[in-house]
Amino acid sequence: MHQSPVASGFAKFIAVFASHFWIDMTLAWVETNGRLAALMWRDGKPVMLATTNASAEGIDQIMWIMRPSKLAAIPVPR
Repeated sequence: MHQSPVASGFAKFIAVFASHFWIDMTLAWVETNGRLAALMWRDGKPVMLATTNASAEGIDQIMWIMRPSKLAAIPVPR
């Protein structure tokens, strides 16, 4: 299977910050807007929320929210 240049570029982008991004990160499954999502936080503050659109064929879309003003509305599990 041939990987598209966009997918290859995205993988390289993720690899650049991945080793630093996950340090001291905590993850919990939460429900937002009726969807299962992964909430990641560090030092008691939400850092990222991720959810997907998926079907039997696989993942169609990964949606990440990293904007602090949007994340502020999501309570961090205790």
